[in-house]
Amino acid sequence: MAVSLTVEDVIERLGGFGRYQLRLFSISGFAYFVIGAVILQQVAVERAPQTKCVVPAANCTVCALNDTFVGSLVDFSTAASSFELVCGRSILRGWLGSIFFVGFGMGSTAAGYMADTYGRRKALIFVL
Repeated sequence: MAVSLTVEDVIERLGGFGRYQLRLFSISGFAYFVIGAVILQQVAVERAPQTKCVVPAANCTVCALNDTFVGSLVDFSTAASSFELVCGRSILRGWLGSIFFVGFGMGSTAAGYMADTYGRRKALIFVL
């Protein structure tokens, strides 16, 4: 005969939800927050801004012949729209994301070296 246990039953049999579990949950939650921020960075920085023509016409374009921006921006919710990274400057949107991840990689490498040299606890306290 199979015994049906709920998650609450298992936690209670193991000794309950104490300080250690709360601390572990908090640290894990912070790590997931950082991962969410990394993903949100892609949206906030690299999303192409919405544009519209200054003079609406059937053959209207927002990029002139020399690849300069001649339209107007509809929204200013991203870094790309704040710095007008459209037309000839649109490649800079990709560079912004790449620079972020290069810094992320360098920081991770430095934190790993610190953890190996000085210990995980000291490195974690310094990084946070």
